[in-house]
Amino acid sequence: DAVPSAARDWRQLWADVGVVCDPVSASVLVLGVRATGDGLLARTLDNHARAGEPLRVTLRQLVREPVTPVDATVFVCENPAVVAIAADRLGSSCRPLLCVEGMPDTAADRMLGSLRTGGCQIAFHADFDWGGVRIGNVLVARYAACPWRFTTADYADAVAHHAGTALPGRPAEAAWDPALSDALRSRGQRVVEEQVVEDLLSDLH
Repeated sequence: DAVPSAARDWRQLWADVGVVCDPVSASVLVLGVRATGDGLLARTLDNHARAGEPLRVTLRQLVREPVTPVDATVFVCENPAVVAIAADRLGSSCRPLLCVEGMPDTAADRMLGSLRTGGCQIAFHADFDWGGVRIGNVLVARYAACPWRFTTADYADAVAHHAGTALPGRPAEAAWDPALSDALRSRGQRVVEEQVVEDLLSDLH
C-alpha cells in the first residue's frame, strides 16, 4: 500500500518477489544452532555452538548454503540481550536460539524457512506488547510456529512478578491466543523479555 521508508523494509519487499538487494547487510543472530553437512556455514555454526558463542549469519551465507537443522526445535526470541545472557550463563549447553530483533528480516526469514522445511519446530517468545504480538503473528503464519512462554497465562504471571510499564501502540490480535490481546488491553502493562529471562533460560538449559 505504501513504499517502505526503512532499508530493512524495502529489502524485505524486494525479497518477497525474489530479488535479493543486499545479501551482506542483512543478518540473523543465533546461538547453539547447528546444521548437517560439511559446508562452510555448517562448520561455522557447529564451531560457534561448541564454543557457546553467538554468531551473525548473513543472507549471503544462507543463499549459498541452506541450513538443514540438526535439532528438532529452535527457540526464537525478539531481543539480542537474551542471546547475550544465554551465552554468558549457558554457553555451549544452550539449546538452539535464534533472535529476530523485531520483525524477521530477509536473513531471519531465510533461515527460519530453511529450518521449518527441514522439519524443525519453531517456538517463539517476544516482548509482551503489541509489537511482540505482531511478531508472533508473522511467525505463526509463515512458519507454523508455536508460542514459548507467550500465552495469556504467561503474561498474567509476568505482570504479577515484574513491574511493567505503560503499554504503547496500536492493539493487535494474537492469532495463537486471542485472550492474550484481551489481557494486554485490560492490564495495559508491557513486560519485556529481559524481565522474564530467568524463565527462558530454564527452558534453554
